[in-house]
Amino acid sequence: MQKERTIGTTTLKTPYIGMGTWAIGGGTWWGENDDALSIRTIEEAIDRGIVWFDTAPVYGIGHSENVVGKAIKQNRSRILLSTKCGLEWDHETPCFHKVMEGRNVYRDLSAAAIRKNLEDSLRRLQTDYIDIYYTHWQTPDFSLYPLEETMDTLFQLKKRREDPCHRSLQRYCQNHRKVLLSWTAGCNSGKIQPSGYTYCG
Repeated sequence: MQKERTIGTTTLKTPYIGMGTWAIGGGTWWGENDDALSIRTIEEAIDRGIVWFDTAPVYGIGHSENVVGKAIKQNRSRILLSTKCGLEWDHETPCFHKVMEGRNVYRDLSAAAIRKNLEDSLRRLQTDYIDIYYTHWQTPDFSLYPLEETMDTLFQLKKRREDPCHRSLQRYCQNHRKVLLSWTAGCNSGKIQPSGYTYCG
Protein backbone atom coordinates (compact mmCIF):
# COMPACT_ATOMS: atom_id res chain seq x y z
CA MET A 1 0.00 0.00 0.00
CA GLN A 2 1.53 3.31 -1.08
CA LYS A 3 1.78 6.22 1.31
CA GLU A 4 -0.42 9.14 0.32
CA ARG A 5 -0.50 12.83 1.02
CA THR A 6 -3.33 15.34 0.74
CA ILE A 7 -2.87 18.14 -1.80
CA GLY A 8 -3.17 21.53 -0.14
CA THR A 9 -6.58 22.08 1.44
CA THR A 10 -8.36 19.73 -0.94
CA THR A 11 -9.58 16.21 -0.29
CA LEU A 12 -7.52 14.87 -3.16
CA LYS A 13 -4.89 12.37 -2.07
CA THR A 14 -1.84 11.57 -4.17
CA PRO A 15 0.66 8.75 -3.71
CA TYR A 16 4.29 9.56 -3.11
CA ILE A 17 5.30 7.54 -6.17
CA GLY A 18 3.92 8.03 -9.65
CA MET A 19 4.95 7.34 -13.25
CA GLY A 20 6.21 10.10 -15.52
CA THR A 21 5.70 9.66 -19.26
CA TRP A 22 8.00 12.19 -20.90
CA ALA A 23 10.18 9.43 -22.34
CA ILE A 24 7.13 7.69 -23.80
CA GLY A 25 6.82 10.70 -26.12
CA GLY A 26 9.99 9.49 -27.87
CA GLY A 27 11.47 11.75 -30.50
CA THR A 28 14.84 13.44 -30.45
CA TRP A 29 15.01 13.57 -26.64
CA TRP A 30 14.43 9.87 -26.04
CA GLY A 31 14.70 8.11 -29.39
CA GLU A 32 12.21 5.82 -31.04
CA ASN A 33 9.91 3.94 -28.71
CA ASP A 34 7.70 0.92 -29.14
CA ASP A 35 4.22 2.28 -28.40
CA ALA A 36 2.82 -1.19 -27.75
CA LEU A 37 5.54 -1.77 -25.15
CA SER A 38 4.82 1.64 -23.58
CA ILE A 39 1.15 0.75 -23.30
CA ARG A 40 1.93 -2.61 -21.73
CA THR A 41 4.31 -0.91 -19.29
CA ILE A 42 1.60 1.49 -18.11
CA GLU A 43 -0.93 -1.34 -17.81
CA GLU A 44 1.56 -3.39 -15.80
CA ALA A 45 2.25 -0.39 -13.57
CA ILE A 46 -1.46 -0.07 -12.85
CA ASP A 47 -1.72 -3.77 -12.07
CA ARG A 48 1.19 -3.38 -9.63
CA GLY A 49 -0.45 -0.52 -7.77
CA ILE A 50 0.82 2.64 -9.47
CA VAL A 51 -2.10 5.03 -9.74
CA TRP A 52 -0.58 8.44 -10.51
CA PHE A 53 0.47 9.09 -14.14
CA ASP A 54 1.89 12.40 -15.32
CA THR A 55 2.15 13.61 -18.91
CA ALA A 56 2.12 16.85 -20.93
CA PRO A 57 1.10 17.98 -24.42
CA VAL A 58 4.67 18.92 -25.33
CA TYR A 59 6.09 15.46 -24.54
CA GLY A 60 6.67 14.19 -28.06
CA ILE A 61 4.45 17.00 -29.40
CA GLY A 62 1.28 15.24 -28.32
CA HIS A 63 2.56 11.69 -28.67
CA SER A 64 2.93 10.92 -24.97
CA GLU A 65 -0.66 11.96 -24.28
CA ASN A 66 -1.89 9.84 -27.18
CA VAL A 67 -0.09 6.75 -25.87
CA VAL A 68 -1.15 7.35 -22.28
CA GLY A 69 -4.73 7.79 -23.42
CA LYS A 70 -4.73 4.39 -25.09
CA ALA A 71 -3.09 2.74 -22.08
CA ILE A 72 -5.45 4.07 -19.41
CA LYS A 73 -8.69 3.88 -21.38
CA GLN A 74 -9.93 0.74 -19.62
CA ASN A 75 -8.67 1.82 -16.19
CA ARG A 76 -9.47 5.54 -16.08
CA SER A 77 -11.45 5.35 -12.85
CA ARG A 78 -8.56 3.59 -11.09
CA ILE A 79 -5.90 6.22 -11.71
CA LEU A 80 -4.93 9.81 -10.97
CA LEU A 81 -4.02 11.67 -14.16
CA SER A 82 -2.06 14.90 -14.41
CA THR A 83 -1.15 16.96 -17.46
CA LYS A 84 -0.15 20.52 -18.22
CA CYS A 85 -0.73 23.67 -20.25
CA GLY A 86 1.39 26.62 -21.33
CA LEU A 87 3.50 25.44 -24.26
CA GLU A 88 2.34 25.90 -27.87
CA TRP A 89 3.69 24.87 -31.24
CA ASP A 90 0.69 25.74 -33.43
CA HIS A 91 1.34 29.49 -33.33
CA GLU A 92 4.04 31.98 -32.41
CA THR A 93 4.04 34.06 -29.26
CA PRO A 94 6.51 36.71 -28.03
CA CYS A 95 8.08 34.14 -25.71
CA PHE A 96 10.11 31.49 -27.54
CA HIS A 97 10.78 28.36 -25.46
CA LYS A 98 12.91 25.98 -27.52
CA VAL A 99 12.93 23.77 -30.61
CA MET A 100 11.39 20.36 -29.92
CA GLU A 101 10.90 17.63 -32.51
CA GLY A 102 11.78 20.12 -35.22
CA ARG A 103 9.02 22.49 -34.10
CA ASN A 104 9.37 25.93 -32.58
CA VAL A 105 7.71 25.78 -29.17
CA TYR A 106 6.46 28.94 -27.48
CA ARG A 107 5.16 29.75 -24.02
CA ASP A 108 1.55 30.89 -23.92
CA LEU A 109 -0.54 31.17 -20.78
CA SER A 110 -3.28 33.33 -22.22
CA ALA A 111 -6.84 32.37 -21.37
CA ALA A 112 -7.48 31.17 -24.92
CA ALA A 113 -4.35 29.00 -24.95
CA ILE A 114 -5.13 27.37 -21.60
CA ARG A 115 -8.62 26.47 -22.78
CA LYS A 116 -7.35 25.09 -26.07
CA ASN A 117 -4.59 23.11 -24.34
CA LEU A 118 -7.09 21.45 -22.04
CA GLU A 119 -9.52 20.63 -24.83
CA ASP A 120 -6.72 19.08 -26.90
CA SER A 121 -5.41 17.09 -23.92
CA LEU A 122 -8.86 15.68 -23.14
CA ARG A 123 -9.14 14.51 -26.75
CA ARG A 124 -5.67 12.93 -26.88
CA LEU A 125 -6.05 11.29 -23.48
CA GLN A 126 -9.49 9.93 -24.39
CA THR A 127 -10.96 11.12 -21.11
CA ASP A 128 -13.53 13.64 -19.99
CA TYR A 129 -11.68 14.91 -16.94
CA ILE A 130 -8.19 15.70 -15.67
CA ASP A 131 -7.39 15.18 -11.99
CA ILE A 132 -4.41 17.55 -11.71
CA TYR A 133 -3.73 20.39 -14.14
CA TYR A 134 -0.44 22.32 -14.06
CA THR A 135 0.93 25.29 -15.92
CA HIS A 136 4.12 23.93 -17.47
CA TRP A 137 6.19 27.11 -17.81
CA GLN A 138 5.67 30.72 -16.84
CA THR A 139 7.05 33.51 -19.00
CA PRO A 140 10.03 35.49 -17.68
CA ASP A 141 8.05 38.67 -18.42
CA PHE A 142 4.80 38.41 -16.46
CA SER A 143 3.39 41.40 -18.34
CA LEU A 144 2.85 39.09 -21.33
CA TYR A 145 0.57 36.73 -19.43
CA PRO A 146 -0.21 38.17 -16.00
CA LEU A 147 -0.49 35.64 -13.23
CA GLU A 148 -3.90 37.07 -12.45
CA GLU A 149 -5.13 36.10 -15.94
CA THR A 150 -3.69 32.61 -15.66
CA MET A 151 -5.19 31.93 -12.25
CA ASP A 152 -8.51 33.52 -13.14
CA THR A 153 -8.78 31.25 -16.17
CA LEU A 154 -8.11 28.15 -14.07
CA PHE A 155 -10.73 29.23 -11.56
CA GLN A 156 -13.21 29.91 -14.38
CA LEU A 157 -12.64 26.46 -15.84
CA LYS A 158 -13.56 25.05 -12.46
CA LYS A 159 -16.62 27.20 -11.94
CA ARG A 160 -18.10 27.87 -15.36
CA ARG A 161 -20.09 24.73 -15.86
CA GLU A 162 -21.68 25.97 -19.06
CA ASP A 163 -18.28 26.15 -20.78
CA PRO A 164 -18.58 23.72 -23.75
CA CYS A 165 -14.88 22.95 -23.73
CA HIS A 166 -15.01 21.83 -20.13
CA ARG A 167 -18.36 20.20 -19.50
CA SER A 168 -16.22 17.24 -18.54
CA LEU A 169 -14.90 19.20 -15.55
CA GLN A 170 -18.48 20.08 -14.67
CA ARG A 171 -19.49 16.43 -14.67
CA TYR A 172 -16.51 15.51 -12.55
CA CYS A 173 -17.33 18.25 -10.05
CA GLN A 174 -20.91 17.04 -9.84
CA ASN A 175 -20.04 13.38 -9.53
CA HIS A 176 -16.92 13.45 -7.38
CA ARG A 177 -16.97 16.90 -5.77
CA LYS A 178 -13.30 17.41 -6.30
CA VAL A 179 -11.23 18.69 -9.18
CA LEU A 180 -7.74 19.84 -8.54
CA LEU A 181 -6.42 22.68 -10.62
CA SER A 182 -2.82 23.29 -9.80
CA TRP A 183 -0.58 26.12 -10.77
CA THR A 184 3.17 26.08 -10.63
CA ALA A 185 5.22 29.06 -11.68
CA GLY A 186 8.81 28.89 -12.78
CA CYS A 187 10.55 32.22 -12.69
CA ASN A 188 13.41 33.27 -14.92
CA SER A 189 16.02 31.97 -12.49
CA GLY A 190 14.53 28.50 -12.70
CA LYS A 191 13.23 28.55 -9.15
CA ILE A 192 9.77 27.16 -8.56
CA GLN A 193 7.24 29.29 -6.74
CA PRO A 194 4.86 27.65 -4.23
CA SER A 195 1.90 25.97 -5.91
CA GLY A 196 -1.67 27.15 -5.51
CA TYR A 197 -4.48 24.62 -5.42
CA THR A 198 -8.24 24.77 -5.61
CA TYR A 199 -11.03 22.26 -6.04
CA CYS A 200 -14.75 21.91 -6.60
CA GLY A 201 -16.35 21.34 -3.26
